[in-house]
Amino acid sequence: MPKPSIYTQLDAIQVNSSGLFQSPRQWNCGLLRYEDKLWLSYRYHLKEAGGRCATAIVQLDAKTFQPVGKSQRVMLSGPRGNEHHEDARLFLYRGEPHISYTEMHSYQPGVSYLCVTKYARLRLKAGRWSVAKIFHPQFGRNDGRSREKNWVFFETPDGLHAVYSGTPQHVVIQLDGERIVGKYETPAPAWHFGPVRGGTPPLLQPDGTFLSIFHSSLPTEVPPHFVRYYAAAYTFDSKPPFAPIRISTQPLMAGSEADGHEVDPRYVEGWKPYVVFPCGLVPDGSGWLCSLGVNDWACAVARMKPDKLHLGAANGSDIPPRYFKTENGSMPVAVRGDDGKTRHLHWDVTRGRFGRSGIGYMRCANPMEAQAVCEANGVAEIGFAEYDRALAQSRVA
Repeated sequence: MPKPSIYTQLDAIQVNSSGLFQSPRQWNCGLLRYEDKLWLSYRYHLKEAGGRCATAIVQLDAKTFQPVGKSQRVMLSGPRGNEHHEDARLFLYRGEPHISYTEMHSYQPGVSYLCVTKYARLRLKAGRWSVAKIFHPQFGRNDGRSREKNWVFFETPDGLHAVYSGTPQHVVIQLDGERIVGKYETPAPAWHFGPVRGGTPPLLQPDGTFLSIFHSSLPTEVPPHFVRYYAAAYTFDSKPPFAPIRISTQPLMAGSEADGHEVDPRYVEGWKPYVVFPCGLVPDGSGWLCSLGVNDWACAVARMKPDKLHLGAANGSDIPPRYFKTENGSMPVAVRGDDGKTRHLHWDVTRGRFGRSGIGYMRCANPMEAQAVCEANGVAEIGFAEYDRALAQSRVA
């Protein structure tokens, strides 16, 4: 059953691929406002044999979010000279533009790969981007013999930091070039849709907290693609140990078949078609612009407002129930759990008329069940008052 489009879940606009480098797909894009311009970094395939990934930057029109001028490749280099460079995030540090990225080698699509996280200081001169210096942080498994990705970098008065992991512990590191000079661990925020993974570089908010839009995934789909991605928001303290404070009580976005697919035929085995992958966040009036990859093939920019973040306590103690109705209450909702098993949720059905099934109402306290019901065809989310009134009238009848 198709899930609602990213473009209906949020006020999002797809970036026209015709204004980007020609490639079977362009995706997983970062965002930065610098020198009064809006810049998009994105991932694409080179035309050479093997089709490794590279990173490019292009200016966007600040109103339409469409490319202005030509894309420029960011000339990142690795020890072998044939690495993939993927999922770049743009951020400012000491007023200068920087980029973080995954450097991958030994890639066998759908089988295995090895990767590290690096970051670089960029230079923009006379409209041309260049790499001033590359840093390879020495932390965790970031030595090229494992998989390290999805670090997100941010600045405090004490220097450069990165959220290293969101699950099973919230881990923040402090960097001095390539050296790690601090490490802070706090309990992970409560989230019911898979491990919390790094998304957008955190932004400092007026209330003194950092805000980031993260991604997660669950193995709830049928083979061969298996997983669906989700995205939501969380905040954490701006001072050590950077403990999480609030987190969305429900997904803001979910990967959707309705948004179409393209796939490079060289990478069918490793392709994930139900993806939302936020990588960039910049202020926009009272809200933000969030750049994201869609279904491993397209770039989009979404407008986000504070009242749409659905923030609750980081420990999940105040997740509210959600209420729904459907015109045909005789049709249960199938929910596929992360254990691969399917169960069915049934509606409280009001009395029907003229032989027709009555309207169905449902209260969901489980966040995963609520999301499945929300995404089902013919279902509308309602408030508690409407739910309570309808069931009270049904009992009287």
